[in-house]
Amino acid sequence: MKSHPYVLYQKHVQCLHEYNKHFHQIDKNIDTLIDFHDIGKLNKLFQTRILKIEKGLPVKKNQADNHAVLSMFIYLLNEIYVKKRNDYKEIFKEANIIRGHHGYLKTIKEFVNYFSEINKDILIEGLEAIYTSDSELGIAFRNFLNEFKQKRSLIDFKKLFMNVDWSIDDTIDMQLKLSRLVDCDRLAAMRKSKFNKRDVETLSLFNFTQEYINRLPKLNDDNDLTKIRNMIDLEKWRKRPKAGIYSLTLPTGVGKTLTALKIMEWWNEGNKSIMVVPFLAVTDQTEKIIRDIYKNYPNNEGAIGGRLISSHHSMSNGKYDIEDDSDDWSMIERWSGSIVITTTVQFFETLMSRNASKLRKLHNTYGATIVIDEPQGISYKYWQQLRGLLPIWAKKLQWRVILLSATPPSLPKETVKMIDNEYELYTYLRRTRLITEKSVSSIDEWIHKAWELTKNNNSILWIVNKKKIAYEIYEKVRNALDREVICITAQETSLKRMVLVDKIKKMIKENKKVLVISTQVLEAGVDLDFDVGVRELAPMPILIQFAGRINRKAVKERSDVYVLPFKNSKYSIYHEEEYNHTLTIINKYNNIINESDYLKASNEYFLMCEQKPPVIDNTYINAYKNFTKELDKFSLIENDYTVNAIVLEGHDDEIKQMFEKVTGEKYINLDELINTYCNKDVILFNERRKFRQILNLFSINTHKDQVIEFEHPRLKGLYYIKNN
Repeated sequence: MKSHPYVLYQKHVQCLHEYNKHFHQIDKNIDTLIDFHDIGKLNKLFQTRILKIEKGLPVKKNQADNHAVLSMFIYLLNEIYVKKRNDYKEIFKEANIIRGHHGYLKTIKEFVNYFSEINKDILIEGLEAIYTSDSELGIAFRNFLNEFKQKRSLIDFKKLFMNVDWSIDDTIDMQLKLSRLVDCDRLAAMRKSKFNKRDVETLSLFNFTQEYINRLPKLNDDNDLTKIRNMIDLEKWRKRPKAGIYSLTLPTGVGKTLTALKIMEWWNEGNKSIMVVPFLAVTDQTEKIIRDIYKNYPNNEGAIGGRLISSHHSMSNGKYDIEDDSDDWSMIERWSGSIVITTTVQFFETLMSRNASKLRKLHNTYGATIVIDEPQGISYKYWQQLRGLLPIWAKKLQWRVILLSATPPSLPKETVKMIDNEYELYTYLRRTRLITEKSVSSIDEWIHKAWELTKNNNSILWIVNKKKIAYEIYEKVRNALDREVICITAQETSLKRMVLVDKIKKMIKENKKVLVISTQVLEAGVDLDFDVGVRELAPMPILIQFAGRINRKAVKERSDVYVLPFKNSKYSIYHEEEYNHTLTIINKYNNIINESDYLKASNEYFLMCEQKPPVIDNTYINAYKNFTKELDKFSLIENDYTVNAIVLEGHDDEIKQMFEKVTGEKYINLDELINTYCNKDVILFNERRKFRQILNLFSINTHKDQVIEFEHPRLKGLYYIKNN
C-alpha cells in the first residue's frame, strides 16, 4: 500500500511518528491522529490512482476515494463504536482535524451540517473499497459497514455533536493539533518518508548582535541619545523570564530593533525568535540588518538559503491543490528558521485562521520569543480584540511576547514593563517638536505651504496618507524645485526600495539637497535622518513615529516637524474619532508638542481611545472564542482587491548591483531565473526556498486587475505584472 507515489503507507506513518516525537509536547500527543489521518488511503480506488501517477498516466479524482473523509469515518467508528468513548468535544476536534488536514477546519455548525451533505451511497462505495484485516478494528469495521448500509443514518453522527460546549482553549487546542499533524505530514511527504533531523533542529543564537553594535559608529558622549542609551539598563532581563507579555518602550533612534534582537539572543534557549514587523515594505530592511548581523554564522547558515533566518509574509508561499504531485512542502510556510521575520498581517491572520496551510507553523512557535514591533500601528478596531487574546496565546504557547514601541498602545493588563523609567528617558529629548499648521483645501495649497516651511533645509521628508496623493505631489514638483525629488512607497519592489533608501542615505550624508515624498512606509524600520519634515494629519502615535525620521541622531540642536492637515475628508484614511482625539491633544498643547512630551501625548491619546473608542467591535474575539465562520473575514488589511505580484521588467545597473549585494550572487535576469526553475526535472528544497526568497525581492502589492497568474504548476498561486 502507498501513501504517496513511490512511498509505502506504513513508512509514511512511521516517519510522522518520528518527526512528532522531536517536537515540544503540547498538551496531548497526536499519535492517534497520525495513525488515522491517512487510513482512508487504504482504498482500492486511491491505490489505483497512485499507481497511474507512478506510471505517468492521467488521473481523475473519484469522490469515493476522498481519503480525508474516509479516514474521518474510520476514526469515528474506532473511537465511538470500538473504544466506546463519549467525550464528544474531543472526538469532534480530532475528527475535524483528520477531515481538514489538507484544507481547513470546519466550524461546529458546519461540521454538524456536513453529515447532512454527504452522499451516503458514495461514502459506502468508498468504505467498501477499504482493505481490511482481521484485527479488532478490521472486524468491527466490516460489522459496522453492514449495519450502516442497512440501518444506520448519517444523522446518527450529526446528533452526537450538536451540543458541544466550546471555549477559547478548545480553539487553540484544535489549531495546535492540526498544526502539528500538518507539519509532520508535509515534512514526511517532502522527505519521501525519510526522517531528516535538520528539519527539527533550531540553531542556537550567539552574541552576534552585541558584536554588531560594537562595530557601529559611536555618537559623541554629549549627544542626547548617548545619555539615554547609558540610562537603559536591561541586565536584569538576561535570564529568560516566564511566559507572558512584556513591553519595551524606547525613544526612536536609540536602537530599539537591535536591543530587541539582543534580548532574543538572551532568551533563545533552543527556541525560535520571531520578529513581527508592521509593514511588508519593512521586512526587506529588517532582513537586511539581521543577515548582516549573522553573516559570519557557522556554515554560512545566515545567508539566503541557509537555515538560520526565514522571511515569511504574503509573498512567501504559493497555493497547491493536489497533494500527490505538488512540490510546495515549503519550509518557509512552517517557519523553519531559528529567526523568523514576518509581518503583523501574516502573524495575526495565522493565529485567527482555520486554514491548514496557514496553521502549519503554529506549533513551531511554542516557547518562542516574539517581538511585535510598533503595535500602535494596528488599527484600534483590531488591537482592542487582539490584546485580549495575546495573554491567552502566550500562556498556551509559552511565548515571551515583547511589545516594542516608542509610543505603545493600551497594553494587556498582564503586561510587564521592561523599562522602569520610561518617562525619564523622554525628558532628555529635544531633537524635534511637532508644530501643527492651519489646514489647507487642495493638494496645490499643501505643496505650496510644505515648501515654504521646509525649503531652507537640505534633506526634506514629506509624508501623506495615500500612495495616489504621494505620486500626484511627486509629478507636480519633481522638475520644479532646486533639488532631486524621490518618491518611495510600497509600490516599489523590495530591491528598488533598497536602492532608493541607500541613495537617500548617501545624499543626506553628503549634505546634498533632496526632497523625499512618501507614505507610512518610511515611518517605521527605516534608519533615515532628515533635517525637516511635513506630514499630513494622522493619529497622534503615527505623527510621533514620523518625527522619529527627523534629526534622528540629534546632530542639530532641534528641528521642527510640521503637521499639515487637509480640510477635505476625502484625503483621510483613518477613523474620524482618531482624528478628533489627535486634534484635542494638539489643542491641549497649543499646537506645539515638544519631544519630551511625546510619550505623554501618545498615552493621553490611547486613554481617550479607551474612554471614547473610535469603534467598538468584538466580532473576531467572539468568533475565535466560539470558532464560528466570522473568523474567515478577519484581515488587518481592510480590502480584498490587492495581491502580491512579481514585477517582470528590465533592471538598471543599480538594481543589479543591489541584487548582488543582497544575495551574494551574480545578477540573473528574472525571466531566465524563472524559466530555469520551471524546466528543471527535480527541484531540491534549498533551491525552492532560495528561489522564493529571490522572487520576494522583485515583489509589490498591487490591484488584482493588474496582475496575471503564472500558468506553470510550480508557480501556481503566484502572480506577475509586466511593468510597475
